[in-house]
Amino acid sequence: MSFRIFPGDRLLLAFVAAVVVFLAVSPLFLSDAAFQRTYAEGGIVETISFYGWLAGAVMIFIRVRPVGYRAVSFAILSLALAAREADWQKKFTSEGVLKINYYENASYPLAERLIAGIIVLILAAGLIYAFYAAIRFLFFENGWSARSGVWLFITGVCLVLGKSLDRLPAELNNLFGITVGEGWVIHFQALEEGIETLAPLVFLWSVWVSGIGRSYLARKEKQNPSESLT
Repeated sequence: MSFRIFPGDRLLLAFVAAVVVFLAVSPLFLSDAAFQRTYAEGGIVETISFYGWLAGAVMIFIRVRPVGYRAVSFAILSLALAAREADWQKKFTSEGVLKINYYENASYPLAERLIAGIIVLILAAGLIYAFYAAIRFLFFENGWSARSGVWLFITGVCLVLGKSLDRLPAELNNLFGITVGEGWVIHFQALEEGIETLAPLVFLWSVWVSGIGRSYLARKEKQNPSESLT
């Protein structure tokens, strides 16, 4: 396996490092009001994440050729993550569409439940296929040697790390009886929200480089000398 870091990759890595440092120290100097505007639900960081995932879906159809099942499945994944950031799973229906009780409750309109169920099934199919395509590309098609594959993996790490930081204080208390102080909680919140917002930005870059070199978004592998310029 060989992976060469290009100038664009270095710039993104530097940006990610700078953002992580800011996330770590921002609770020390932001006022309570500024902290809430930045990191609370529906705040600046979450809004950036929402539009970042939307942009990822759009970028796929602009950048990737040919557009096949892989590209469509990752576009669905990106849209699903955008919907999650905006809490769309419970915004347009009587109850959250990810709850089994919602579909069993006869008091809710049947047409609403049917439409929601169809959308959820389409999203689930896209998510499953995207996960399958990512595993196949990375582990069975030597995707570790491709820039797009490495940045896709980093996207996944950001998502997992963000979710882990979100659950860490509660799990430490439940499993070990450790109560995390409020000062640490706000640091975890800043890191969790910020790292989850880095995920769509990294994903956007993985889609962009997919249009240059080997791609997890299309079976056709392209080798382009101009990749070294990006």
